[in-house]
Amino acid sequence: MPAATVKLRAHTAPSTCMLPAGSTAASLAKRARYFFDHAADTRGRRVVTLLAAVWVMSLFDYAYTVTGLDSGLVDECNPLALRAAQYGFGALLAFKLVLMGPASIGMYLARRRALTEATLIAVAVAFVIVLLRWEFAYDMYEFTERMAPPGYPLWDGVL
Repeated sequence: MPAATVKLRAHTAPSTCMLPAGSTAASLAKRARYFFDHAADTRGRRVVTLLAAVWVMSLFDYAYTVTGLDSGLVDECNPLALRAAQYGFGALLAFKLVLMGPASIGMYLARRRALTEATLIAVAVAFVIVLLRWEFAYDMYEFTERMAPPGYPLWDGVL
């Protein structure tokens, strides 16, 4: 049986596939092509959603940082952020906005690229890990506060 050329339909550009007409492989190729075309068509929405999620997680990270610095539970390890925090928490917020703003604009402008989506997924995963670490740190603080004998000098009345 001779191989027939099957014309695959796509949203962007038509391509040809040298598979027998009606074969399972041809059907799989059509489905795969549709999946990848659909994924590329909806990438912009996913990138905007990821950007929003990164901004929300960044604001939670800021809140945890301010709480930790204010209570004395943590020290800022980033020397630039430490310098900003010395001028107050408003300066720390401005520092975070100055870093996040241009990066977000660049990501938004390149929202149709696969690398942008992959980068935002990596950033979102990193933020999830950081926020889980913050949560663990505060849970450990509360645990040590409960387990300490009465009158033991902990950070009294901080949290």
